[in-house]
Amino acid sequence: EAHGTGTQVGDPIETTAIGKVFGAVRSPKNPLYVGSIKANVGHLEAASGLAALVKCVLVLERGTIPPVALFKSLNPNIDAALYNLAIPTQCVTWPSSDDNDDDICLRRISVQSFGFGGTNAHAIVDDAASYLRSQGLTGHHQVLEDPRKQHGNKRQEYEENEHQQGSQLRLLVWSAADAGALDRVSQVYLEYYEQNVAGRLDMISRLSYTLASRRSLMSWRRFAVVDHDDGSALSLSTMSKPVQVSKGKVPAIAYAFTGQGAQW
Repeated sequence: EAHGTGTQVGDPIETTAIGKVFGAVRSPKNPLYVGSIKANVGHLEAASGLAALVKCVLVLERGTIPPVALFKSLNPNIDAALYNLAIPTQCVTWPSSDDNDDDICLRRISVQSFGFGGTNAHAIVDDAASYLRSQGLTGHHQVLEDPRKQHGNKRQEYEENEHQQGSQLRLLVWSAADAGALDRVSQVYLEYYEQNVAGRLDMISRLSYTLASRRSLMSWRRFAVVDHDDGSALSLSTMSKPVQVSKGKVPAIAYAFTGQGAQW
């Protein structure tokens, strides 16, 4: 679990260090999977290491390595092949020592988190079931001993549940500070929609939720109603015209002098 902020300089330095430490004991068939929770939740600064640790505990318990959200292409300065590294782009069942062997192998994750002032932390976490066995102990844990036998096709289950609920219509809402900005935002989302969302009910539903609940609501807005069965039809002509819902007050400007530097 990398610090993985997505920077042009930082990511190659971090992955090179990881590769130099672990690459020699890996192979193309058995790579070292590298991910980062920041692709899902952004940089939580002081809490980013804790978020990574929570993710890793869930991965150890479920026995499934999740994909890096919205991953498109690897930084060209990262030589993944040289160091036998892999970026998961779909859910990966935790590798066993032998795929034909029913024995459950140890699950172990290294978690990295780097501080602004150069304070770096690295935690090594094992799954509870393996630790208990290695110590000859018994106890309660949440580890799925064999995820290969317990994981189904979650996307198929999700889409079947969505279809059973009836309507496939989803409302997409965009918001911006002025009409010009709203047009630019809409165009960017159109390209993203065509490449990543169209025809996928789960992604349409997620986009609908994110736009409505996880984005700032500004004075200019527009919307579109999307049908899953005809999801690729989204265009500027199918969107509503931009409207100004309220003029509002001109926000005041405040200056903050923290004394602690730009990281505030």
